[in-house]
Amino acid sequence: HKERHQATVSLNWRITPWLDITGRVKYDKSSDKYEEKFFASTNTLYASKYGHYGLRNVSNRQLYAEAFAKFNKYFYIADGHLSLNAVLGTSFDQRDNSIEGFSGHLKGTANKFTLANVETSNSTFKPVQSGYRTQLQSVYATAQVGAQSFIYLDFTARNDWSSKLEKSYFYWSAGLSCVWTDALKELDIECDWLNYFKTRIGYSQVGNEPGEPFLTRETYAINPSTGLAETSTRMLTDLKPERTNSQEAGIDLYMFRNRLRMNMTLYKSSTRNQFFYPTLPASSGYTSAVVNGGCVDNEGVELTARYTQPLGPVTWETYLTWTLNQNKVKELLKNWRNPIDGEIYNLDELYMGGTSGYQIRLTEGGT
Repeated sequence: HKERHQATVSLNWRITPWLDITGRVKYDKSSDKYEEKFFASTNTLYASKYGHYGLRNVSNRQLYAEAFAKFNKYFYIADGHLSLNAVLGTSFDQRDNSIEGFSGHLKGTANKFTLANVETSNSTFKPVQSGYRTQLQSVYATAQVGAQSFIYLDFTARNDWSSKLEKSYFYWSAGLSCVWTDALKELDIECDWLNYFKTRIGYSQVGNEPGEPFLTRETYAINPSTGLAETSTRMLTDLKPERTNSQEAGIDLYMFRNRLRMNMTLYKSSTRNQFFYPTLPASSGYTSAVVNGGCVDNEGVELTARYTQPLGPVTWETYLTWTLNQNKVKELLKNWRNPIDGEIYNLDELYMGGTSGYQIRLTEGGT
């Protein structure tokens, strides 16, 4: 069973023809109810002779708000002109998640799926109750400067404050592009067979917060059988956000009255500061710790081509897509010092899970 409620309010104030301010608030709430029912005929590995019943209520709420100003203006200088499109804004993203429920074997009446009919006095009864709130606060800016309507410089910058990390983090991007067909028009050069030709290069940084909350703060899970607090993972306050640095270059080419369109992109990216859980010695009091590490490189090329040919009352279109991607694990974990005992840890192989028939692992130098 699922319910979802959404509401959005947006206001815009146009101050001048080239400047306006927008504010937006969004609320999104979803509730999910999950039930599992094993009837009396179920194998007793999974249920009692009367059956098994489980119930979970999952609630997710998001409150998102942002405000930004947009600037769009032309500047005429001597025989040329410049254009500036810019956005300056801030955002707030708060999310609340909670799970409540239980599961256990039935104890008295077969196939009566209620909490009162669940055996709560043995280890088959497993109550679930957890929840957390996260916040992500940001300020950001984007700008595009155009010269003569054919050369464009793009820049973005953003700073995030995440409740999942102790410190804020900054990342940015920049790009330069040129529409050569528009440049030829400025020089009064005609090229009938070439309709559009653009080149572009760019560099970008992206920062990502961890998917789990509380990785930088000690928390203690409650054992449902004993009611005692226990933990097996050492949390560290100096965790950094995962970062991906990317470089990209490409061309866009339209020819023969736009019948043939070709796009090519070359890219290379490097991702660092991923999250690992190295094993700790028993003397430390923990089984693992959360640390930053790793470097994975990706590089490749993407090529698309599209040809359109009118054939009387119909149009024939052909598409071609070709991609090549190569990735390499350059590093996993190097020279990490355990703050508890001072021991140095190196990790050149990481097991990602599997079954009795296969196993997935990452190895330095592998893909």
